[in-house]
Amino acid sequence: MGNATIVNYGTVTASGNMTMQPVTYYNATSTSTLTVSGQLTLNNNSLLVNNGSLSAGTLLIQTSTAPSLCLGSNSQNSLGSLFTNTNNAISAPSGTACIYVSTQTYTNANPLTTSSTLQLCQSASSTIGGPGSVGAATVYTNCTACLASLPVELLNFDAQLINRKTEVTWSTDSEKNSAYFSIQRSINGTDFEEIGQRLAAGNSTTLINYQFTDTEPLYGVSYYRLKQLDSDGSFTFSSVKTVYNAPLELLSLFPNPAEDGLNLVITSPRNMDIQLLVHDNLGKLVKSEQIALNTGFNSVIIDVSTLSQAVYQFKITTPVDGEELQSIFIKK
Repeated sequence: MGNATIVNYGTVTASGNMTMQPVTYYNATSTSTLTVSGQLTLNNNSLLVNNGSLSAGTLLIQTSTAPSLCLGSNSQNSLGSLFTNTNNAISAPSGTACIYVSTQTYTNANPLTTSSTLQLCQSASSTIGGPGSVGAATVYTNCTACLASLPVELLNFDAQLINRKTEVTWSTDSEKNSAYFSIQRSINGTDFEEIGQRLAAGNSTTLINYQFTDTEPLYGVSYYRLKQLDSDGSFTFSSVKTVYNAPLELLSLFPNPAEDGLNLVITSPRNMDIQLLVHDNLGKLVKSEQIALNTGFNSVIIDVSTLSQAVYQFKITTPVDGEELQSIFIKK
């Protein structure tokens, strides 16, 4: 790559090596991902700004630009090896950021960074060498990933639509100087807004479960994430969860009259089981069937071959309180 500016809002994957010379590259959001299986080289005044996730077998920085790698607060960076030939090659100007190195960090003659907010997480087998130094970075050893060195260890995070409300749940395994959690929602997966807060435990070494209810979720697709803030102002983002909120809808019913099979085309807001009830014109239940629906469009064939010729009413109920569909069909 050369003489270019690249802004990534999604996922970029390179099999093999990648050289930027010169390139200005932005992982623009917390969900942006750049993965290089081989060596990623920043050369000839290239600049890489990572606000999301960066992964490379080796990162080689050999350029006069300082810094060459600019890390957003709590961005995730996983490297096999890190080699630098530039003074103050890496910066973390907006808050705590972490680089995990599994094999080797080598600094040639110059300090790695002047950013005290940079965390260097070294695996148990990784080494630090070279005539330079890590500068102002804090070094953690025997860690298995960046999250192991951050103040809050988030075990899980989930968002589910239940009775037309989004239930957001998460758990932490340990917390150190945690302040609060900001629950955030987005209509496009990029622009998030805060919809609520939960106070954090502060300091804990035991399992803690948290919950928040979005009582008025957006219609259609919504994206949810957590922003965990610490007492020193640093913060991390969780992964992003997607929730689909729309009513169950019967789009089509055919053939009608039906002789053997009745085809129902249904759109569903999520994976769920529904109950189909068929009554005759006297109100007697003549057929009951449980049907598994997938999110989106479903084509369901109901066997009506054993029913007598008549007009029937069917009703579909769902796990959502008060939600049901009704219609009639004729058996010929």
